[in-house]
Amino acid sequence: MAIVVSAIKMTGKIGGVVIRYIKSTGKYVASEYSGPTKSAFKNSKTNLGTKRGNEELKARSIWSGLIRFATDDLSHLKQGQNNCYLVKIASQIQNLNKTDINGQRSIKSSEFNFPLLGYTMNKPHPFTEVFRGDPIVSITNDRREVTLTLDNFTSWKKFFWTERVCYYRVYLSISEIPDVAWNKKKSRFEPVYSDTARSRKTVVSEWLSVSTDPIDFKLVASFADDYQLRDQTMILVSMGVELAASVLYNTHCIVPGNGTMAIVGCF
Repeated sequence: MAIVVSAIKMTGKIGGVVIRYIKSTGKYVASEYSGPTKSAFKNSKTNLGTKRGNEELKARSIWSGLIRFATDDLSHLKQGQNNCYLVKIASQIQNLNKTDINGQRSIKSSEFNFPLLGYTMNKPHPFTEVFRGDPIVSITNDRREVTLTLDNFTSWKKFFWTERVCYYRVYLSISEIPDVAWNKKKSRFEPVYSDTARSRKTVVSEWLSVSTDPIDFKLVASFADDYQLRDQTMILVSMGVELAASVLYNTHCIVPGNGTMAIVGCF
């Protein structure tokens, strides 16, 4: 600590030096600023909001990872950085939770999932700009089977791409997404169920020709008979379309990235 000798009288912090006025001596003194200790920061009430926010950010990161894993079967139809957008959606869902205290708010996508509905995981080719159909998604009462239909569907002029589209096929992917909740014993956020390896199923249609003739298109995806669905979960439904311009030697010429996908159902 040093006594400040100057015509300018001031207090405050300049760089790494703090100047204080000592009333009992009537002098200004300068000392090196070291900041709060790690333990002081950890237990500081003023930083409680920051700590709570950091914990809830971890929950949002966990949840966005679950969504990315659930749609991995359609990874060839994804493009762009999706994590930051999924974290934002997780924040919207988390803010709808009015029962838990700040810092421990669960992400209850089993209850609040409308912010996720319609999300496109292909930023260069948004789903609704590539595909102009009206898919109908339905689910059985036990949530085990999902059906996607396109009634009286005329594929002509329904696909908009950078090159001519002559053939298409449709993907339907379903997955069980657990809520992310605060574990009091471990003092951290975790999915309410950790065994998600068998929690998804993906089916794909045959290649179909673009045509002016209407068809009644239907695609069904079901969980395995021995798979037990649980409470505090959401059934996520994703739809993808893959496009081809030609057929060579009875094989459709598929260009990686020719297509897009989106979330079309949350149950």
